[in-house]
Amino acid sequence: MRRVRPVELNRILFINLDRIGDVVRSTFIFRALKKAYPHAYLACLMPSASAELLRNDPWIDDIIIFPHEEIRSLMKMQK
Repeated sequence: MRRVRPVELNRILFINLDRIGDVVRSTFIFRALKKAYPHAYLACLMPSASAELLRNDPWIDDIIIFPHEEIRSLMKMQK
C-alpha cells in the first residue's frame, strides 16, 4: 500500500466571486484551512460588498477586492 504524504502549503488563495449569501455559507472553510495549514498565508479574492463581511475574520490574512463591474463583464464574456 502506498503512503500518502501530507501537502505543505505556504499560500492559499480563496476565490469567491459570487453573491454575499455564498460568501456567508463558505466562512467555515477559513477556520478549517488555517487549522490544517497553520503557517499558510490565507487570502480571499472577492467583490467589495462581500469583503466587508470578512474584514474582521481572524482566520483571513488578506482580502483582495475584485471590482464588481469587472466580475459582471467577465460573466458576460462567458455567455
